[in-house]
Amino acid sequence: MKFSIEKSYINEFLKSALVVSNEAIVNIDENGWKLYATDPANVILVHLTLSKYTFETYELDNEDIKELYDDVTSSKYHVSDVALDLLKISKLISVSKPNDLIEFDIEDNTMNLTQMLGKMKYSIRLMDTDSVSSKFDPDSMPKLTPVFKTEMIGSEFIKACDAVGKVSSITKFTATDDMFCISSYDSTDSMYVKFSDLDITRLTESDKDSVNSVKSLYSMEYIDNIKKAISARKFIYIEIGDDYPMRLTFNIIGDSECTFLLAPRIEE
Repeated sequence: MKFSIEKSYINEFLKSALVVSNEAIVNIDENGWKLYATDPANVILVHLTLSKYTFETYELDNEDIKELYDDVTSSKYHVSDVALDLLKISKLISVSKPNDLIEFDIEDNTMNLTQMLGKMKYSIRLMDTDSVSSKFDPDSMPKLTPVFKTEMIGSEFIKACDAVGKVSSITKFTATDDMFCISSYDSTDSMYVKFSDLDITRLTESDKDSVNSVKSLYSMEYIDNIKKAISARKFIYIEIGDDYPMRLTFNIIGDSECTFLLAPRIEE
């Protein structure tokens, strides 16, 4: 299998995955790359997709494609599951410029990584998929029904979380039909950032009369890690419910995107 992709795109893919784990399994098929990973405490989950159209070169082995379609009973339509040391790859490609092409040649248990127009080539032994602690079965992905969804520019989300993070290690997200708020408090201080000019969509019309607002608490430690993956110039989409997991999604490019699911902290 051979792939080439602009460094800025694969770097965003890696940066987002590294929020959760230094290693992960990438599912490769005829549509692109997919990655699911969770942290040891199962508090945060990341789901990443890289469409094949994001790549400059996307070549799969003919025999692998044949096996994919021959196995019609399989629910996991993957040409290959590749276990990668994400942190190592991220460090290796750091010397390249954002628009440089990074080439991956995967064969047997080895990945050859080439960059800087062929001047640098690394041979990396692939990890054993059974040794990856962050692996997550996509068939067990929870089916969420959040109440509200909004979108905001990444820089606004980052600034708001930075502000409330100075007060407490716990942050509260609150939403109504016309207001979205990020806040925190402790025994002496409180801080909130209120957004009243966002487009807020109610996702569950059936409870409109009984549910006027929702709120959920989240650990600032995980929010801080998610912020590392967010581009200040891109829009992010946030979905929340009442004491409910938060789903945060943003686009990488084209059909390629990143989704984080963050479990709430339940007040005692």
